[in-house]
Amino acid sequence: MAPAHGIVGVPDFRKPFTVTCHKTSVRSLLSERICDIAATAQPTQREIMRGLFAQQPILRARELREAGVDGKTIARAVDDGEINRISRGLYQTADADIDADQSLAEIAKRIPNGVIAMVSALAFHELTDQMPRKVWVAIGSSDWSPAPSYPPTRTVRFSDSYHQQGIEHHLSLIHI
Repeated sequence: MAPAHGIVGVPDFRKPFTVTCHKTSVRSLLSERICDIAATAQPTQREIMRGLFAQQPILRARELREAGVDGKTIARAVDDGEINRISRGLYQTADADIDADQSLAEIAKRIPNGVIAMVSALAFHELTDQMPRKVWVAIGSSDWSPAPSYPPTRTVRFSDSYHQQGIEHHLSLIHI
């Protein structure tokens, strides 16, 4: 069967490839260069998606699209049961562990500039026995105020000097 470009024996240069060359003889003035052309295998969108989920347990659809994963591939992965849609625009692997801090991780993904604060931060660090009914999130004075539907959130504004002070990063998702 002939390749798509129609020339047998010549690689299809529309696909990624690598060229490696070497000389046949170093001392000879008549040395020749021999070059090998090999096609490089591009990872599939599913492989890219699996690699991203191996790094972070929860991903936004925007992060997947920026990495080259099409929306249709995301939808097929949800239909196949490979990933779960935990809320609008948030995805998690089907075999991921769900823990008590799941709502904090979801909020951290939904509000990337936000910092888990007040009673929610105290509860996370086990400094209070009070369980907050809402996740408290601090944002900067000029940041956009999101309105996520679930989990319930309470947004407070801090001046930029207080907003950036004493932030700890947990699980590379949660800013407290």
